[in-house]
Amino acid sequence: RSGWATDLAILLRRLPTPIDMRPDDFLSAERVDAVKKEVVAVVDADLQRDIDNLVKTHLLRNRVGSELVDHETGTLSLVTRRLRHYLTMVVVPAHRKAMTGLLLGDHNLSVERLRYATRYRVAIPCELRLCRFCRAGVKDEVHALYDCMGDPRLVELRSHFLSSLKLLDPVTWGFYMKIDNYDFMLKVFPSRKAVALYARYIHCMMSSASSMPLLDISQWRLGFRNRF
Repeated sequence: RSGWATDLAILLRRLPTPIDMRPDDFLSAERVDAVKKEVVAVVDADLQRDIDNLVKTHLLRNRVGSELVDHETGTLSLVTRRLRHYLTMVVVPAHRKAMTGLLLGDHNLSVERLRYATRYRVAIPCELRLCRFCRAGVKDEVHALYDCMGDPRLVELRSHFLSSLKLLDPVTWGFYMKIDNYDFMLKVFPSRKAVALYARYIHCMMSSASSMPLLDISQWRLGFRNRF
C-alpha cells in the first residue's frame, strides 16, 4: 500500500548499493538505526568512487583526517565527508570560494574552461589547453600556482606567497623545491597555519587569470554551417 514507508523503502532500493527495507523493519528501532548507518556508508562509498574516478576531483583524493587516528598504529584514516578546516578558518568568503573551487575543479583555468564544447567550438584536447603566457604546459592548477614563469604578476604573487609561507609554516615551506610541485601543492592544503594565506594566494591567482583571455583557440571554432 502506498505511503511514506513504502516510498522510503523504494528509495532505499534505488541507492547505488540497494538496501532492503521491509515494512516490519520500520517497527524495529534497532533495524532503523542499522539502516541509517547503512545509508551513510553507501553514500560515502558512492561519493568516494566519484572522487577517485572523476578527472575534476583529483585534488580531493587520498585526503586523511587527523580526527580519525588509529591509536594502535598511529595512522590516519581516509575521510570522505568532513567539515574541512578551510571551510571555517578562511574567513574571507571570496578566498574560501576560490580555494574550494580549485579543489573541486570549478575554476576558470584553461584545463577546465576548454574541457567542454560550446556552441561555437569543439572540446579541446587536454594537452592543447596551454598556458597563454609561457605555452610551456597545460594551464592547470599546479601550473598556475607553481610552474608558470611567463607572467610577471603570477611570479610576484608566488614569491610573496612563498615568503609568507616560510614565516607561517616553515615545516611545510621546507618541502618546496624538494618534492614535485604537484605534491607540494597538495601538502600545503592541510596546513592550518597557512590556510588563510593559501586561500588568498589562490584567489589572487584566479583573479589574475580571469583578467586575461585564453590562448588563441580560433582553429577550434566551428564554422557557420557546423552550428546547425
